[in-house]
Amino acid sequence: MFAPPGAVPTAWPPAPLPDGGAARPGALCVVGTRADAGLVRAFNAAGVRAVLLEVFPDSKGAADGTGRDPACPVVSLEDFCRPVHAFLPLRSLGVHRWLTGQTFDHVLFCGPFACGYYAAVARDLGLFHQATGLWVVADHAHGWHLQQTHQFPDGRTDIERDYLEQQTAARVDGIFFRDTFLAQWMAEAGWVLPPRVFEFPAAASVEGVLAVLATAQRRRTAGTAGVAAPFVSVCMPTYNRPGMLQEAVASLLRQDDAGFEVIVVDDGSTDSRVAEVLEGMAPVFRERGWTIIRQPNAGPAAARRAARARATGSHILLMDDDNIALSHEIGMFRRAAMSGADILTCIPGQHPANTVGPAPVAILPGMDPDWPSVAVDWTPVGPSHALAIFTNCLGDNNCLVRAEVFDALGGQGNDPLNVFEDYVFLLRAMFAGYRIEVIPEVLFLYRRHEESRCMGSRAYYSHLKSLEAFFEHVPAPLRPLLLTLRKGWYDRHKASCVDDGQA
Repeated sequence: MFAPPGAVPTAWPPAPLPDGGAARPGALCVVGTRADAGLVRAFNAAGVRAVLLEVFPDSKGAADGTGRDPACPVVSLEDFCRPVHAFLPLRSLGVHRWLTGQTFDHVLFCGPFACGYYAAVARDLGLFHQATGLWVVADHAHGWHLQQTHQFPDGRTDIERDYLEQQTAARVDGIFFRDTFLAQWMAEAGWVLPPRVFEFPAAASVEGVLAVLATAQRRRTAGTAGVAAPFVSVCMPTYNRPGMLQEAVASLLRQDDAGFEVIVVDDGSTDSRVAEVLEGMAPVFRERGWTIIRQPNAGPAAARRAARARATGSHILLMDDDNIALSHEIGMFRRAAMSGADILTCIPGQHPANTVGPAPVAILPGMDPDWPSVAVDWTPVGPSHALAIFTNCLGDNNCLVRAEVFDALGGQGNDPLNVFEDYVFLLRAMFAGYRIEVIPEVLFLYRRHEESRCMGSRAYYSHLKSLEAFFEHVPAPLRPLLLTLRKGWYDRHKASCVDDGQA
């Protein structure tokens, strides 16, 4: 995340802004803080309607009159989704969700511009913001700041912010650099920059920016013309959870998309009520061509492989029997799969019946009529190799996988004691170079309860097992460093566990 001393830049310098012209873009949104109010005022003074989406509250409140200034309308992210902490993935998710309910021709992400990450991902996946230009106004980068002030990264949050910034910069339409030295530093640090980069010093008029925006073509992502949405096979193991199984299947019957099948595998349940529930479901399954499999107990990973063997879809959705699929889950996964991603995860929502674990981190408007608001459980961001040591940044077991990728990776592991089999599977996919994307939407409700495997014993064992995926790529003398870096995540996990017999 730092530029090596004496490195040679690998990208061209930013171009000067063009002279202003008569053309004007439509409505603009500036995403940032009150420090960016001057840019909003300048746009409005030039005759372009602009609004500031404030991602962090101003410590002075509206005492400076900004909130009441008609030349600088302000919308507070705090009022929209009530985020409980300042981590940038959560702020970025709130920004994306707010933007989905608005109509802007262009959005400019200022400080911190990492807040544009999920919006850019949603556009790349063909889900949202297709008619919106996405830009960065950069006067700062976190790694650059650390290096310039002679600081070393301090764990997860620094690495996470650097990843979000690099990904945002690579996915937007262009960057307006306040300082050309920052552009050179990014090039030296190995960032992938968009093809359009411009100088935009603080003293410059906004006329040149407006000229660029007025004539810019939206960045085109991978075309999906002629690409059919894939047929999906939902693979669901179940074991001694008759009530939860009924709720999970009922949520699949509510889907607003019909392009899927369901395969339920009873993994040797000893509770007779499971057989009764499955018998009651049998007519509906037969009518829809869905499948029920019964097998001796072998663990969830083996049950998923058994479901995969009967699956007819080109993609499989791994779903747990204690989760709830929101009504748009299958449809949105199918649409996003047209982007060519190998694996798609999403934002886990928190089930209101949770009995263990942390409280939700934000509340967002829901897309399911039965769930008008959804509680955000956590925010995976995607395949950052460094960040994945500190936390699961990849996503939950509830993910869509190309069936051939699942087969190539051999499915999930055979160790029934490892409660991180989904995380290890995603790690192996990441190291194998498959394209993993996180849909920035809550598509299912994640339930934590006393019977949850991840909240019970074997947490310590599972953390050790998950590090084996990293050990394959790190020399043995350096492996103690990975053990040291994992301690913080394990401590947080252990504090939430009902019981960790290995602690």
